[in-house]
Amino acid sequence: MIRRIVFAMLGAWVLGASVVIVSCMGSNRTNAAAEAEVPARLGGDRDEHGCLASAGYVWSEVLQDCIRVFECGVRTESADGSAGAAYLVFATDSSRVELFFSNGNPGEILDRRVLPSGANVWNVEDDDTKNVRRIDSRWVVECRGRVLYRESSLVADEALGRMQERVYEGEWPGRDGVAVNCALTVRNREHSGDGTFMLEYHSGLPGGEEVVSTAYSGRRFTLRGSADDPDAVVWQLVADEGPRFLFCLSDNGHRLVMLNEMERPQEECVLQLVESRWLSAANGYEEEKD
Repeated sequence: MIRRIVFAMLGAWVLGASVVIVSCMGSNRTNAAAEAEVPARLGGDRDEHGCLASAGYVWSEVLQDCIRVFECGVRTESADGSAGAAYLVFATDSSRVELFFSNGNPGEILDRRVLPSGANVWNVEDDDTKNVRRIDSRWVVECRGRVLYRESSLVADEALGRMQERVYEGEWPGRDGVAVNCALTVRNREHSGDGTFMLEYHSGLPGGEEVVSTAYSGRRFTLRGSADDPDAVVWQLVADEGPRFLFCLSDNGHRLVMLNEMERPQEECVLQLVESRWLSAANGYEEEKD
């Protein structure tokens, strides 16, 4: 059985994400409501700005572009310990910051102001709106002096090394023989086992050219042990307001195998490392220039 390293597993397992991936995900569901999910067609759920929601894109007013907040935003975690997050997306000149909430609450745009101390804060002239600033080198979102969201110390702490990003890809079996192309991007400090992730997959539909597209983002935790190997290194992916996934690492982290609800490997559900790079912190995280 999996033993906790830094995270207590909460609630019942909800493995899987869409009815498309039958053998990798669909057979492992413990949430019956998930069986009723309708996959999103690529291009069929674009908003008024042309942003593809099913692939994780939203419109950013401050950047005037379709973005994925995982890629462009600074992630902050719910201060009360619940599984919620707020992403901070700054304008290119940092004059404004746009807040995106994982629970679907409407976003907010705050303006930069300079305090008498010289420190920058982002808010509006209304005590009931949010206030964004840095406290002890960590981004926080406040309201009336109460911290609502706070950047994880495991992400903000530069003593844990440089920020790294790894991308894994694989082709999984799907319904009616239609393959599903999966991609997992993980980010973490060099000497930290925890970080963030985005898991996305795309698949054609039988007998047609339509494409199913789904994306999840959230937190990644490192656990120890599986049903077959007490010393296995396991990643638990906890999606914001969504399901959870388990992957067992092998080949020095170059290969990931999905585990089912019994913590056993599904050998047909494999991801291989295709890219690894170092990142530097900016408004989001941008690739370092050597």
